[in-house]
Amino acid sequence: MRQFTALIEQLDGCPGTLAKVEALRVWFAAAPAADAAWALHCLLGKQRRRLITGRRLRQICLEASSLPEWLFDDCHAQVGDSAETIALLWRRQPCLEGHPRGGTPQAPLQE
Repeated sequence: MRQFTALIEQLDGCPGTLAKVEALRVWFAAAPAADAAWALHCLLGKQRRRLITGRRLRQICLEASSLPEWLFDDCHAQVGDSAETIALLWRRQPCLEGHPRGGTPQAPLQE
């Protein structure tokens, strides 16, 4: 990570394109393959595809809870963020049998 940071600082300080290309060539030639792959990913600015959508998380939360859909929607309207709404509602749900956390409900952090 420090080597990549140094590369970024070097690129930021380079006045011309040729100097930047040379700095990249030297860095990629010396970098391990895994580091080079992550560096390329960061430099290109590519975003990873979501593994699960917010809509699917909402559906899972509704299926796992006894909350009616209108109550979830009202909670979302108050909180204003789907992820936070799900996090606040989910932690109040009892754990599922056979789930890695066991079958006992988790106590909320605050009442």
